[in-house]
Amino acid sequence: MKMIKRVCSLALALMMLCSAGALAAEERWDSRAKVYPDLFRSGSTLTCELDVNAMDTSDKISANISLAKQRPNGSWEVLDYWTGEEGTGALNFRETYTSSEVTSGTYRLSYTVTVTSSKGSDVIEGEKEVNL
Repeated sequence: MKMIKRVCSLALALMMLCSAGALAAEERWDSRAKVYPDLFRSGSTLTCELDVNAMDTSDKISANISLAKQRPNGSWEVLDYWTGEEGTGALNFRETYTSSEVTSGTYRLSYTVTVTSSKGSDVIEGEKEVNL
């Protein structure tokens, strides 16, 4: 009987610890960062831009960005991607993609931005689709 009480007490304590950890993990810091994606074409060149402005100039910003083109069957083909772009307080990304395959069609600029401060981390995901 003592053993059953000990096991039940231990199980109850473990469940309380797990639920407290789950509550803490659900709290999310909102960086309130502003993200401005842009995508435009000039001839056979696509220009991809992503500007991120944090509320605090000491916030660390990192971004992963991809460029894709929609194929006639509706699927997306990734043309290029950039990882580990970084900035503090702001991030101003601009890259070009040039190819003879850049023709009229629908293109998508996708991004995952992480803003980190002493208050926590905030992940912002989004995309911009443009018919060029």
